[in-house]
Amino acid sequence: MSKSNPIDIAGPILIYLAIPNLIFLIGFIDLPIAYFLTPLLGWSVWRLIRQTGPIQRTGWLIALLPTLALLILAGLPYGGNTYDWIKHWTLLDLLTDAPWPPHPSIDGHIYWLRYYIAAYLPAALISHWLNWLPGAISLTLWLGLGLSLLFRSLLALVGNDRRRGLLLILLTVLASGLEFLLAPHKIGQTTEWVTAYKLGLQLQISSPLTQLVWAPTQAVPGMLVTLLIGFDRTEGYRQRIVAALCLLLLWTPFAMLGLAPLAAWAILDKQSRNVSSPRTAIALLPFLAMAAISAIYFAGAAQAKPYDFHSLLPRTLLMPKYLLAFLIELGPLLLLLGRQNLRTPPVLISLATLLVLALTTGPKGDLIMRGGIGPVFLLAVLAIRHWLDSPWRTKHTVPRVALIAMLLTSSNEMIYFVTKNFSTPNQCDFQSGIYDRHFTVTELGAMCGAWVLPQYFSPQKPLPLR
Repeated sequence: MSKSNPIDIAGPILIYLAIPNLIFLIGFIDLPIAYFLTPLLGWSVWRLIRQTGPIQRTGWLIALLPTLALLILAGLPYGGNTYDWIKHWTLLDLLTDAPWPPHPSIDGHIYWLRYYIAAYLPAALISHWLNWLPGAISLTLWLGLGLSLLFRSLLALVGNDRRRGLLLILLTVLASGLEFLLAPHKIGQTTEWVTAYKLGLQLQISSPLTQLVWAPTQAVPGMLVTLLIGFDRTEGYRQRIVAALCLLLLWTPFAMLGLAPLAAWAILDKQSRNVSSPRTAIALLPFLAMAAISAIYFAGAAQAKPYDFHSLLPRTLLMPKYLLAFLIELGPLLLLLGRQNLRTPPVLISLATLLVLALTTGPKGDLIMRGGIGPVFLLAVLAIRHWLDSPWRTKHTVPRVALIAMLLTSSNEMIYFVTKNFSTPNQCDFQSGIYDRHFTVTELGAMCGAWVLPQYFSPQKPLPLR
């Protein structure tokens, strides 16, 4: 995995992850803590990125092409062609219009904004406090910057070879499972029904394309940290991995948890020669403090719900169905990786992480859907890069079949996004045209009830908020 790495933009990745954390400290946290920690965190970021070397100027225009394509597919800057985007716009408008920290009234009760706010903070700051651009434009530019960093990192994995780099980006994003082959009549619709209705499993292993279109606010930072964990092996990489995980927590706790096993493996990897200075280790303390504040912020407002360990045993007994679902969801990637690569630590750890997430996710698929961002993306990158580097890729039937199956499913997903064919069972019955509008939290709560945004709000005030 250390043959090539995206270290030439590791610095910008850390800066991109850190900016919302710094805004959060100043705008949300008790001021004495913020005044003390903000400059320390900024100094720590600067200290770490000094070791990353100069930023390469090549490849950025190439990375811009898939960035624009994905933004258009998602319907940005106005619209948003998935159900999740009504929530994205609602949270952005709340952060743009309300005093910080926001605590709107939903169904007659005060709720405090809690999860998944990091991606919206820079856009809200630009639009409201600086009054430069409309919120939709600001968020599009901010997410576009993250996508450009992501695709520029992928280009670095193939030595900035433009043709191979574009193939790596395209096929990695379009990596998907075998669902379409099992449900060819579901054209233009989501194909998760294969595992949900045929196997009876609450298992949603989302493809990189689905993650980037539905939830770029979590997928972009999760995938950026995945690349640092998987491929950064130059001096100081262990400290950068720890720092990136700490910064990622505010963006998406689920993705951070899903990447923790891979990060532990990378940090403990004895085959990598890495020299770290004591000063660099000390520079991690503000990152750890930021992670502690983020954890307190989440836990202080969380409603305590004891885990139902009794339900774990029945799910364990369904192991054959879970393994079959994994073959459906990850089959093409496993075929492209080949038998030898399936035995490598990153692949085994990624598969084990997904299996553990599946067994512990409970009645909802959020944990594996968001926690699997990193493992699925790493499997996709490794599989496609191995295919590009293998001389047998054009001579054997197996990789051809895997690619065809993968592209059929991802093409079906794109049709689903473009046609706005929304299938939202057990969700609010929206009227026609709702996806072309923005709604306040109060309006959304009045139409659908407070449950429509449960993961974003809490009836209790988080502890460190000012």
